[in-house]
Amino acid sequence: MKKTILALTIATLSIGAYANTYDADKTNYSTNTSQNPDAIAHAKAMTGVTTNSDAKAYASDATAYGDSRTYAGYRGTATGANTVANGEGAVATGYSSTASGIVSIAHGNAAKATGDGSIATGAEASAEGARATAIGRGAIGKGAGATALGSAAQATGTSSVAVGPAATASDTRSVAVGANANADGHRATALGTNTKASGPGAVALGNESEAVNQKLWNRTNESAVIDDVTLDGWAGTKTMGEVSVGTKDKERAISNVAAAEISKTSTEAVNGSQLYSVAKKVADNKRAIVTNTKNIGDNTSKIDTLTKRADANDVVDEQQWNKINSNSKSIGDNALSINNNAKAIAANKAAVNSNKQAISDNKQAIVTNAKNIGANASQINVNRAKIDTLTKRADANDVVDEQQWNKINSNSKSIGDNTSKINVNSAKIDTLTKRADANDVVDEQQWNKINSNSKSIGDNTSKINVNRAKIDKLSNGIAQANKRIDSLSDDVRKHRKLASAGIASAFAVANIPHATYAGKSALGVGVGGHSGQQALAVRYSRLSDNTKWLVSASGSVDTQSQVTYGAGLTYQF
Repeated sequence: MKKTILALTIATLSIGAYANTYDADKTNYSTNTSQNPDAIAHAKAMTGVTTNSDAKAYASDATAYGDSRTYAGYRGTATGANTVANGEGAVATGYSSTASGIVSIAHGNAAKATGDGSIATGAEASAEGARATAIGRGAIGKGAGATALGSAAQATGTSSVAVGPAATASDTRSVAVGANANADGHRATALGTNTKASGPGAVALGNESEAVNQKLWNRTNESAVIDDVTLDGWAGTKTMGEVSVGTKDKERAISNVAAAEISKTSTEAVNGSQLYSVAKKVADNKRAIVTNTKNIGDNTSKIDTLTKRADANDVVDEQQWNKINSNSKSIGDNALSINNNAKAIAANKAAVNSNKQAISDNKQAIVTNAKNIGANASQINVNRAKIDTLTKRADANDVVDEQQWNKINSNSKSIGDNTSKINVNSAKIDTLTKRADANDVVDEQQWNKINSNSKSIGDNTSKINVNRAKIDKLSNGIAQANKRIDSLSDDVRKHRKLASAGIASAFAVANIPHATYAGKSALGVGVGGHSGQQALAVRYSRLSDNTKWLVSASGSVDTQSQVTYGAGLTYQF
């Protein structure tokens, strides 16, 4: 079999048995050794270098080292049997490795870097997306800008990051850190072994934590109703995902939480001491309310007792009212009789006028009658005094009104003209007077009781007013405490976000390696996440030629728009 090396370019170099070169400035080195049979350099510009059997460098500045169909493209380097570096500036190292993307790097057996600017390091590692990175056996970086670090780690979402054995980040900008960590939600973050974050914006923190409630994405909570009481006026009513530090039956407590800002606009989490302070004030107010309720109950009982007594007095008053009405009826009957007597007197007057002559003849009799009339007038005066007394007592009972008084005055005038009927009615009036006297005695006793009850009611009303003032004061205190709680909650939420973002920045910077070779510089990028906050960091470092000096500078930016930076210098001796 004829062994040849073909060189078809300027300043080409072929080394091997039966070497052949073509074009200007060519050089042939022919030996009888069997090393490098069938090496071919087809460099069309500049320099092509091939070694070993069946190695092919097809473009300028290409280098191919290895046996069995090893190919190198423009400025590409293929090292190892059956390797392919056909992307511009691509590097393929390792058996059956492939670097087909522009300036891609494939390092390791069967490693593949097919995306432009991609890096695949490790046996069977695959970096398919543009600028994707896959480091570790079987690691896959499929999405554009994806990063997979660790054995069997997979970052298939755009700009996703998977760090750890079998870690998976399958959605856009998702981050999974830890063995078997899984982040398959948009912008989800899973941090810890066996963690899972599957909802949009979900964050799972800690071993076996799960954030899988997708209903918490883009949800709005503006109010709540508890026991018919509506709570509203909140800040942070719209949720952007879930943060979980455990899972069902494997919950975790979050400790060392700083006191939150309590304000109307605060979205910070409060700690236990803040809740205890509020609970203590509520308990104190509750005890005061219980005491006031008891006092009000006692006062209510007393008022009920007074009401019952007043009702009993009303019954007695009703009986007295009925008696007064009966007396009024009797007086009315007497008035009717007096009116009838007045009519009879009028008739008698007519008879007197017709009998003037008889009267004149009986002057002596009239004189005698005049004496009798004088006696009757005296009796009338006595009766008038009794009627006055009855009138005053009737006024006390609010029974005899002005109309009745006018009737009595009219009757008194008629009595002056008709003494005989008044004598008959005097007995009835005496009886009514006795009844009115009896009513006066009862009224006085009742009046005393009513006065006593009124005083008790007044005292109780004063106490109720005092208690009401205390209750109003307690209500104001509770309202003020609620305002302080709201303000404290706002502070806690605000500072927690800032603290979480700062921790994320620290993790991002801490995970960027520094330069390890003498006289070399290193530029690294790191990401970090904590409690729903993320950060991106960049570090530059350089190790001096004598390895004694190490200089480093880093900076980061987080999702709270905080910029963190730092620099350091180390001398080793």
